[in-house]
Amino acid sequence: MKAVARQTMDCYDVAMPKPQGAKQNNHLYWAAVEVGAIAISANDRTMFDWAVAGYRNGAEQITPEGTLPLEMHRGQRALNYHLYAIAPLVYLAEFGADNGMDLFAENNSAISRLVDRSIARLLGSSYFDREAGIHQDMPKGPLIAEEISWARIHVHHFPDARISALLSQASSLSYMYLGGLPPF
Repeated sequence: MKAVARQTMDCYDVAMPKPQGAKQNNHLYWAAVEVGAIAISANDRTMFDWAVAGYRNGAEQITPEGTLPLEMHRGQRALNYHLYAIAPLVYLAEFGADNGMDLFAENNSAISRLVDRSIARLLGSSYFDREAGIHQDMPKGPLIAEEISWARIHVHHFPDARISALLSQASSLSYMYLGGLPPF
């Protein structure tokens, strides 16, 4: 597993110095979750630090308004990509919490701004429509794990009745990209 993590790290370490793009958006956060999980399992601090750096890259990109600029360029799917990016960021923050780091507080609680903005759109706010310049594709029916499973961790740290209500309506919280059910 460490060899797989090292390959992932090498790929991103080569791409990161290049201008912003795919290697600095949600792809990096997902790579950081992979490396972070392996790092924790293998008790490898270097790999864990790399995963935390991936989280910090994401947290630093979150605007004061609670959006990710690279994901806002996704047009009518900007909201979907924000929800997709939240999952690995929340998991990475949880990895930090489990290891004595308050990543949830990074960049003036950036992750909470991202969550609040995204949840507001699910509840009817037109911010994403306006800022992306197009009506957003919205979930049809109850939310699925890919859209909301991360919220189980977030509400554990930051109780929110709106998010809890969305969670209770979800058809499932088992997210294959994250290995099944989230903790809590």
